[in-house]
Amino acid sequence: MVSDYLFSKDRIFATLNLNEKEIKLYDGIARLMEKDVVKPDLVLYLQSSTKHLLDMIQRRGRKMERFISEEYIQALNDLYNNFFFHYSETPLLVINTDEIDFVHNEKDYKDVLFEINQHTSGTRYYIPQKI
Repeated sequence: MVSDYLFSKDRIFATLNLNEKEIKLYDGIARLMEKDVVKPDLVLYLQSSTKHLLDMIQRRGRKMERFISEEYIQALNDLYNNFFFHYSETPLLVINTDEIDFVHNEKDYKDVLFEINQHTSGTRYYIPQKI
């Protein structure tokens, strides 16, 4: 079964955005819900530098994202990197997206799809390079 959701990573946002009382409530609810979440066959972590993330946020131009600080994005990025560095529950493919655009570039898309289809166990890092 393929799942599009990794429940355990949600605590990253909770850590940055909730106070101590809210974290306790979150953890209690999360424990109840986690038991029903099916583990995915493969987890993809689309990794980017903070600079690249900020560039993408700016290009999107969403009003609700206009005031997100670089410090917040850096902290979030650090937490995600730490989470996935220690992740071992399922096969994990880490794809560095700083140098590719698999949404608008067909070759990048096919390269990423190839990497996904080849990966079946453990952790693999895919760092595409622009020539």
